[in-house]
Amino acid sequence: MFPKSCPACGAHGISHDEESIFCTQCPIYRVRLAWYLRPNAWARNRQWWWRLPFVAWFAFVLADNLKNHDYALNRLQNPLSALDLGIHELGHFIFALCGEFMTILGGSLFQCLFPLLWMVGFLQKKWYFAASLCWCWLGLNLFDVAMYAGDARARLLPLVGPGTYAADPTDPTAYDSMHDLVPAL
Repeated sequence: MFPKSCPACGAHGISHDEESIFCTQCPIYRVRLAWYLRPNAWARNRQWWWRLPFVAWFAFVLADNLKNHDYALNRLQNPLSALDLGIHELGHFIFALCGEFMTILGGSLFQCLFPLLWMVGFLQKKWYFAASLCWCWLGLNLFDVAMYAGDARARLLPLVGPGTYAADPTDPTAYDSMHDLVPAL
């Protein structure tokens, strides 16, 4: 990735920062790092051990999602699910001005866009590890949205929100009106 010696003066004093590679012996050699090499340069000489619990937790959740099909039904197993539910419901209201179709789609769409928006912010701040965890968060949201979309037919999930479903859970029309309810503006 990095040269061993300076191409300009031949000295072995090559160093780098998060933006470029440079020679410590001569001011001639300074090359800006490509965008895909910056996270690698950032990670060099940094402590990594404290990141392992985060990676291990996301790996555990992924393995649990893949092997246990009822994992997504129990929202208490994933501490991010309460936050994701709030983001999902906020998406309905954000996209409410775009018509009925976008209002219904807006919850799941915003739930999946939200981690990507945070990832862009983390990349601008050069917090590469946090940006990589946003990919894991997006993966959890994709599992959640897939389970939620499948529930439109299966009707197994307890739904959140006001309406007649709470009064009569056996009424199928009440369940339909609660599943991605279109808010009245």
